[in-house]
Amino acid sequence: MSLREITIHDVRAVCMLDVGPGQDELVAPNAVSIAQAHFSPEAWFRAIYADATPIGFAMIEDHSQVLDKEPELHAGERYIAPWRFMIDHRYQELGFGAQAIRLLIAHARSRPAAKKCCCHSCQKIIILKRFISALALCAQAKSMTVRSSCV
Repeated sequence: MSLREITIHDVRAVCMLDVGPGQDELVAPNAVSIAQAHFSPEAWFRAIYADATPIGFAMIEDHSQVLDKEPELHAGERYIAPWRFMIDHRYQELGFGAQAIRLLIAHARSRPAAKKCCCHSCQKIIILKRFISALALCAQAKSMTVRSSCV
């Protein structure tokens, strides 16, 4: 399991990943997320791979990588927040999501400038709640504060 930068060689495969029927309204299509990320300096995004197969997509709002501008939220403190997360319907319920979240936690721990793990969602869906809970573990291990706010 790995998180890999998306390249010209795999962007089409990553854009074709699909959460499946009934889940489309829970997350934006990967093509939209990738386009948005290219115009958002705080976006850190990766394809989720199982061996050589792309199986998902993750994007984090990482204000620790934008040092020339203070974040508008959280009193200007640098923070990390989940933005997008999806596992293709063919690979759901096989443990890949949990493994990918552990990799995202490791990434969050590697960002020394980040002081908080936050969520800007009302957390209405269980998938996001699990994602936030996993990032909260990262925050506890790193002495970050965890905030959840509806904006």
